[in-house]
Amino acid sequence: MTSKLVFNSLASRSVLLAAALVLLSLLNTEHCLLNTSAAVAASHESELRFTPDPGLRIDNASNPAARVDESGKVILFYENQASHRVQVATAADGMKFSEGVPPTGIRHPFDTKLPDGTWRRYSWDRRTRTFTSSSSKDGSRYTPDAGVRYSPHESDRGTMGIYDVFSDARGGVVLLYLGDMQGANNTRRAYSTDGGNTFAFTDGNVLGDARAGGGARTYVDQHSIPLPGGQRRLTCMKACDVYSFVTEDDGKTFKLEPGTRLACRDFTEFPVRCLNDPTLVRLPDGRFRIYVTAQTENETGRRRQAIVSATTAAP
Repeated sequence: MTSKLVFNSLASRSVLLAAALVLLSLLNTEHCLLNTSAAVAASHESELRFTPDPGLRIDNASNPAARVDESGKVILFYENQASHRVQVATAADGMKFSEGVPPTGIRHPFDTKLPDGTWRRYSWDRRTRTFTSSSSKDGSRYTPDAGVRYSPHESDRGTMGIYDVFSDARGGVVLLYLGDMQGANNTRRAYSTDGGNTFAFTDGNVLGDARAGGGARTYVDQHSIPLPGGQRRLTCMKACDVYSFVTEDDGKTFKLEPGTRLACRDFTEFPVRCLNDPTLVRLPDGRFRIYVTAQTENETGRRRQAIVSATTAAP
């Protein structure tokens, strides 16, 4: 009888010990998950916090379009405000740019690589009010394509502003563009299932601001880049501040990220009165940098445009 009681007591202790070990394991797992979630949240937050870089990238310039090439060098297209011509400059560190030159034979950052490997340069023809294109095998020499890629939807009222075109994971091509410039002035979406040759209108309220009233109340100057993991981040302007959205479904839907990415008040080295045309790149070390047109003001109150930048901390 005594042996049986001892055995039962030992068995009970074994069950309790096993239960305690399971509970401890669960607590450790939960702790790890909480730490992982906190680390992911902190990493994401660092991606969204941009600090203005010192100085000007290019003075008397506007409309930046940037990309990072295979060597890690930043290639920056811009409009020279003195000559009103498009030029291109390069910088190994993305900060100190060379003298601008005509962009002959250099691929523009906003050119699109189609699903079949062809490079395509889309353009809005103001005369015919249609979306046309040129194509290239190597991204440097382009030949005009016959026909029209897209005609504005009736809700666009014959207008098209800034556009962003990219190939998605399903073999289609996405077109995000500003329409109804004098009215709603918001981002719309059209989609191509034939390799970027023709587009069909799919959405007139991509960023959720169709009823905001247009003008400075809507998100404009949109441009997106791919992120690791299949997402895309879109930067844009509203009034004079830079905002960002993320899409996880190749541009079908977008989620506004919290806060502003950049505002005039963030610049303390010199007065900045307005920002326009942000373009985002991901640097080789994982940081993000925005190049943007700034309307600067000197000590006499004279205003001029210059390209400035802001960068996130190292991941």
